[in-house]
Amino acid sequence: MSPLGIEIMLHYYCSIGPYGREYGNGQCSSDAPAVGEIHQELVSHGLLNPGHTITERGVAYIGFLEDVPWPVIKWVLP
Repeated sequence: MSPLGIEIMLHYYCSIGPYGREYGNGQCSSDAPAVGEIHQELVSHGLLNPGHTITERGVAYIGFLEDVPWPVIKWVLP
């Protein structure tokens, strides 16, 4: 999943309002074609409902993200 997809999932996990960032010039990021495409993809995979609320599967996905361990740098001899 793309970083934008993860951002959208986290938004709907934490917020009830629509996804989007307002820009000073009256534009909103939710108007971007990429956002619409990712919304459709998330709905088709059962992570969001068509009304853009998170599903049980979406909540489980966020749980999996939370369980990803921190990366570890492994020092080795050359």
